[in-house]
Amino acid sequence: CDANPSVEVALRAAHALSKPLVCLAVLEDSFPACMRGRAPTDRATAFRLEALRELGPAFAARGASLLVHVERDGFRHAAAMALAAKACVIVQDEHFGVEPHASAAARVAKTGAPVWLVDTACTVPSRTCGSSALVGGNAGFLRATAAARKRVLAAPD
Repeated sequence: CDANPSVEVALRAAHALSKPLVCLAVLEDSFPACMRGRAPTDRATAFRLEALRELGPAFAARGASLLVHVERDGFRHAAAMALAAKACVIVQDEHFGVEPHASAAARVAKTGAPVWLVDTACTVPSRTCGSSALVGGNAGFLRATAAARKRVLAAPD
């Protein structure tokens, strides 16, 4: 919770608006279409659930509620849409057009609440990168930004 740029933006927005912060963690029971034929293992899901349980008190200490939703067929978007319909603002990690995250942002935007996308690539902000950084997932981003990351990380404070 402390080192998550999206959560920090959401906490500041909630404070500025004098509204409670409700965070939604979504666990998926399947992978995106590009990874068809694979699914998260029970062990991986249990690990994520345990981590979220441990994060709950950290969110509460910062004045936020942490809700967890496990997506299943027929209930893929229910929790996100229900919360978005009541939200003053929705804060999400920047998706850079990657599915299924881009569709999720577009879907919640239909509720009328503003959607703020937070660039969490903090070493090299994605807005400074060319389109090649948006191809190939994280590995593609790391390849495309290798020189810039090296410069930033080598620079004295």
